[in-house]
Amino acid sequence: GYGAMLMESFVGVLALIAACVLPPGDYFAINTPPAVFEKLGMIANQVPILSAMVHENLAGRPGGAVSLAAGVAYITEQVPFLSGMMAYWYHFIIMFEAMFILSAIDAGTRVGRYLLQEFFGYFVPQFRDMHWNFGIISTGFLVSFFWGYLLYSGNVSTIWPIFGATNQLLATFALIISTTEILRRTGKISYAMVTLLPGVFMTVVTFSACWLNFSHIYLPLAMKGNVAMGINAFLSLLLLGMGIWLILDSIKVWSNILSGKEARDTIS
Repeated sequence: GYGAMLMESFVGVLALIAACVLPPGDYFAINTPPAVFEKLGMIANQVPILSAMVHENLAGRPGGAVSLAAGVAYITEQVPFLSGMMAYWYHFIIMFEAMFILSAIDAGTRVGRYLLQEFFGYFVPQFRDMHWNFGIISTGFLVSFFWGYLLYSGNVSTIWPIFGATNQLLATFALIISTTEILRRTGKISYAMVTLLPGVFMTVVTFSACWLNFSHIYLPLAMKGNVAMGINAFLSLLLLGMGIWLILDSIKVWSNILSGKEARDTIS
């Protein structure tokens, strides 16, 4: 698990480097629709050349995947013994990103199925039996159906923001819960700062992203009658509410531990 997190962080750093190697005009030419790019008054110098080298039209391909693949392919093209293989590296990175996203969807679908089985188990106890085929198939179908509905009703620009916010909110939860566990076991604030400081940063960034998703992306579309975007707006608020609840509850626990009201565990 720890190695996987390090690798994901490496992918994040690689994405930033790939974005920085592209000139601003080319980056926005790739990541904005053509009609929007024309209003920016920028010039795309490299996009036609890059498109010819990778045998794909790179302009007007928002979402981040294409610019990441183009940036990484451009970097590898500069390596002497890898030159002339830009098309190969571009499609390799696209395949890598597709596998990364599909594995995340697979894990999310499984977790969603477990949660639905647990929830339905309050009303029909048999749903909690992980070997009951009807429970597995029915909850798996529901989760897959909602995934498909959201994808069918939107596009990358509407699905990706909530996916990113959810993914980073998970990291926020992990850091905050780890801070609680460190305090519970050691009682030392200096030790807890190792996870608390990045946790505070992630909290600010993720909460801001959830609110911007709701107010600037999903709510305006929902007001126009888009049901799927209404669901995304509700989910954004739900994520924000869950995060606020966890933060407030964690602060209460930290206060009790530091004041001695709650007994802390010791490392044996």
